[in-house]
Amino acid sequence: MRCQNCMYWTRFKESYENKEYGDCNNDKFNYEYPAKNKDDNLVYRDGEGWSAGFETGQNFGCIHFKVR
Repeated sequence: MRCQNCMYWTRFKESYENKEYGDCNNDKFNYEYPAKNKDDNLVYRDGEGWSAGFETGQNFGCIHFKVR
């Protein structure tokens, strides 16, 4: 149940990026506003309201894991 084995996770491939990290595209992670009627989401923001993102390490674990 680690990111590296999850269908939502994509490993970074560019030479300047840490290849032990990647992006998660699970719809449970929402920028700025929580999804309606969902109590299992994570909401992330930034201080200025422009845009924010997050990366996870290949061994991070999550309850929303799905096998590739």
